[in-house]
Amino acid sequence: VVRRSARDLAMSSVAAHASAPGDFSAETRDRLCEVAVGFPVAFMLHVWGPAQSDRRADLFESMCYNIFDAPTMELLSSAAHRPLAMVEHAQAVLASQFLSGSARDNVAMAQLYASLLHSAKGLGQPLGGCERIQGTPLPYAFVVHLRSFLLLVLCGIPVVYACDWRWATIPLSLLVAFGLLGIEAASVECERPFSPTPTKNDHDVEKFCGVLSREVTEMLERAAASTASAEAARLST
Repeated sequence: VVRRSARDLAMSSVAAHASAPGDFSAETRDRLCEVAVGFPVAFMLHVWGPAQSDRRADLFESMCYNIFDAPTMELLSSAAHRPLAMVEHAQAVLASQFLSGSARDNVAMAQLYASLLHSAKGLGQPLGGCERIQGTPLPYAFVVHLRSFLLLVLCGIPVVYACDWRWATIPLSLLVAFGLLGIEAASVECERPFSPTPTKNDHDVEKFCGVLSREVTEMLERAAASTASAEAARLST
């Protein structure tokens, strides 16, 4: 969902500048594309949890190097809740573009503003859901009861079935223990799906960040090529 919202914000801003360069500036387009690239990084560092809390600012600056200008980078790096600050920054960029001057009285620009604002706000919706997932572990009493009962069952199986299973008690007890302990381990693994060292059971958010960065770069390159070809065609006539 984060990837879709960020992609929508970038695509809408690129298309808006291409269709109405006089009303939607290239600076606004570029700043919204910066948010589309930087927000997944801020989101990733945020959902990684407290393990990376001391290094979040440095990691954000290194991963987003040369994306934001110096004042914006300083503002975002110093924010306690960086994804939220990123959404606020996108809304401020849109407000400066659409809520001043003649754009306020333009119906088409008002619709474009509403669409881009919806995409910017959409970045915060999956953030709340992932925060609930990451910040809601299994209740302590449930975990203690489950593991105590599991230990009791595994210790009791050889005693109860030794006379019936005889020498098969050992391998069968190991097989039952493997199954039950595997279920318990899987529940622990799925409890926190975000990790700075992702396994096959975790979401590789860092990979999503790289993919989205390449997609936005390709959008801007296509827009620049289209502008250059249009300018060449105008000069040739």
